[in-house]
Amino acid sequence: ETTPMSDSQVEAGPLSAPVLVDFGNATPSPSWNQISSYTVGTKANLKDSTNAFVGISLTITERFNNINTNGATGTNTALNMPDNVSARNFYGNARGPLFNGIVTPRGVFEIAGLAKDLTYNFCFFGSRAASDNRETMYSVTGTNAGSASLNPGSIAPVFAGVSNIKPDANGKVTVTVTAGPNNLTSNGWFYINAAKITSNN
Repeated sequence: ETTPMSDSQVEAGPLSAPVLVDFGNATPSPSWNQISSYTVGTKANLKDSTNAFVGISLTITERFNNINTNGATGTNTALNMPDNVSARNFYGNARGPLFNGIVTPRGVFEIAGLAKDLTYNFCFFGSRAASDNRETMYSVTGTNAGSASLNPGSIAPVFAGVSNIKPDANGKVTVTVTAGPNNLTSNGWFYINAAKITSNN
């Protein structure tokens, strides 16, 4: 008789379906992994879009400031985001003045349990109704690194993609979210609403 693997025992391998991550605290949506807390130590074992555990975990290692509910709704994109995903985000303030009593220079999370011999692609969505440039930069680091930026205040939904990242020797990558160089806000506001992870099989 065999014992089924727990979600933390699944062997790393190619992803047969995308892993979709929802950064927010609205009612969870099927096929999305909701990360509802933005503080250090928050951890989730992730499923793919077919609701199968894939041995990957996400852990927040540097906190965001809080959760915002003013993202886009009624989006029509390849991510097929329901409003409860697209409208909420984790946000941070990269510089002063203080907001909620703190400055959060960056939000950082670690993705572990990846196959060390594969490369992965990351698609990030950030949205927050705004008329100024709140450019947000997403940097992904494993044995190599890449970054991409978007303006969350754009009228049309936009994405930032980082491709072909190989995990480090421990099967981990680190994702850093912060204000981009074109961010014009005094607080350096930055946002992440959703992410998609795929592997290059």
